[in-house]
Amino acid sequence: MTRLEIPLMFHKPPTEPPSAPKLMQIYDADRYKAGAGRKIQPVLAGRKILRPVIDLGCYRARAEIDWIEIRLETPGRHQAINMQRAVTGVIDAQGGAYSAFITGPRGEKGYLGDQFILRFQDPDPGGLRALLDAILARYGDDTVPLDDLAIAAVEISVDFYVRPACAARAVDADRLRWLMVDLMRRHLRPEPVLTEAPLCRPRWFGTATGKSGATFALEDRRGGATSRTPHFLRLGVDESYRPALSLSAHHQPPVDVTYWIGSRESPVMLRSMDKITDRRDPVTGSADPLPLGNCRARLEVTLQGEIGKNGAHGAVGLDTVGDLYGFKFESIRPPFFEFFLPTFGSDSDLASLPFSVKVTEQAVFERSGVYGLDRLHRSIEIVQRAADKHGEINRGPTPLAKKGRLVAYVELNRRFDRALKGLSRRWGCHVDPAAR
Repeated sequence: MTRLEIPLMFHKPPTEPPSAPKLMQIYDADRYKAGAGRKIQPVLAGRKILRPVIDLGCYRARAEIDWIEIRLETPGRHQAINMQRAVTGVIDAQGGAYSAFITGPRGEKGYLGDQFILRFQDPDPGGLRALLDAILARYGDDTVPLDDLAIAAVEISVDFYVRPACAARAVDADRLRWLMVDLMRRHLRPEPVLTEAPLCRPRWFGTATGKSGATFALEDRRGGATSRTPHFLRLGVDESYRPALSLSAHHQPPVDVTYWIGSRESPVMLRSMDKITDRRDPVTGSADPLPLGNCRARLEVTLQGEIGKNGAHGAVGLDTVGDLYGFKFESIRPPFFEFFLPTFGSDSDLASLPFSVKVTEQAVFERSGVYGLDRLHRSIEIVQRAADKHGEINRGPTPLAKKGRLVAYVELNRRFDRALKGLSRRWGCHVDPAAR
């Protein structure tokens, strides 16, 4: 067994005493073995698997609906600002600990009309029903029942809080939280369809030098020719596979920045962050710092769709308000929160390519995690196939499975499953039998 240590990266390194050990994500590597009674897949034969040395028992995971947007059509015309005041008054009268924002159908402020988006921040099952009942009594037309109100978008998060028993000091809590932020990013492999569009690839903003713009976990370098370009042209391989074979195209995300997958307009958008503030003002950039016990490592998914379209929320079965009650939130874990462990092999695959590359699986994983590693594996396979057809290698590739050469990170997937099942229980207990 061998051990791998990967230093965490920060945009603004934390101030720690010189004696503090460098913060590392630590892994043990061992030969991959199939589960009891199972055969090793050919694509994993002879490979080593990396397992993180981290105690997941030091974290409490909880899933929440951060916000939800509801579409409302009124029989008469109203001003969004007046509706906002009325709804806020209802919330105050009910003693609700959440807030509402009213806009036009495309987020227009100062809107006057009969099509509205009602956004509710931090909704709770009972409070949301009571508030919607009051809104419909004032603005509805009695033709659309509460449970039939259409959902426009929803954001669901899974937060990992450090257990006090594992962190005697504030610095210990910070370090454990940062390790979880890095762990989730490093082992999350989004479905390829979520990262194919140019503005949807995993990225973050801001650099240590103060430059603006995005830094991508794996850069897209198809615009410029390299020494490998003639090989890709000769073999007829799309150049979208070329960047993954260059180590300098892979980058490690800093722990203290927000990590994005998908664009704001995408049906699905994922964000990962070190959640240490709340109530951020987008105009001034100010925010309220959270108490240490409320700081957490967060991964969230936004599901949305344009007017008249099903949207990502509809695709998973969250079309209407009624769908919220009794919904199995754990069903969204595999498509959006899927974590994998990396496996490493020999350099024979890279050596079989008809051109030289200066990259290793380990170096790629250290920078861009299982996302970049999976892209590397798939680039190797597609080049091998093309080279084999041209008679430039003596063997064809071992076809990759759906998961490539990655292995499910069962322990972390289960923690997400349990957190999402907890969210299902909280919303399932408020089902109105008469309305189902």
